[in-house]
Amino acid sequence: MCASVYDLIDPRIHYDSQTYLGKVVFITGASRGIGAETALQYSLAGASVVLVSRKLDSLILVKDEILRKVPNAHVLTFAADVTQ
Repeated sequence: MCASVYDLIDPRIHYDSQTYLGKVVFITGASRGIGAETALQYSLAGASVVLVSRKLDSLILVKDEILRKVPNAHVLTFAADVTQ
């Protein structure tokens, strides 16, 4: 997590209260960048995440990273091209 977090948008309140527990978040473009970080942040806040990207091997790396940081996270991966 970035060291400079604005007080009004500090995500730790969502981590502590597990704001998204019981929710499922479907994330396309999840194999890198903003998609991967979004998946991690929702996982930290308690959500189950569904990761979708064209490259399954990249998704598995993102899943492994999430599970290292959030061992009890629920993460599903699917290779798909959402433009088709």
